[in-house]
Amino acid sequence: MYFQRRQYSMLINSGDRSGRLLRYDTCSKVLTVLQRGLAFPNGVTLNKDKSFLPVAESNSVKILKFWIQGERVTFSPQPFAQLSKFPGNIEMESKGNFRLDGYGNIVKVLQGNERNAFDFVSEVEEHDGYLSAGSPMQPFVVVIKA
Repeated sequence: MYFQRRQYSMLINSGDRSGRLLRYDTCSKVLTVLQRGLAFPNGVTLNKDKSFLPVAESNSVKILKFWIQGERVTFSPQPFAQLSKFPGNIEMESKGNFRLDGYGNIVKVLQGNERNAFDFVSEVEEHDGYLSAGSPMQPFVVVIKA
């Protein structure tokens, strides 16, 4: 099955594993499927030294690691971090962490509750000592001191 973003709750409940990790070569214009069978992949980025890709897999509530450089190059996912809530994206912050250190240990948690704007955060950007957080469920952006 394939879902639109607004159908995320149906996707979560379905247990769907149709997600893929893709690589696009801009020179040759070739698209390659690196991994199939991901459970709601919802964010990918490079780590600081560009040796691996952390991938947020929402349905499994974890971050996976794909090695892309060095002796450990593999496109088989390895566990990086098990989380307590659904990851909604993943980005590197100014110190080179992802709110997780390079070993998948949680460094900092910003957590809301049912009455708090931090619920369902899907994007966080850091700029000049502040974090701007957005959510597809909220009509506003939250800005806090980092």
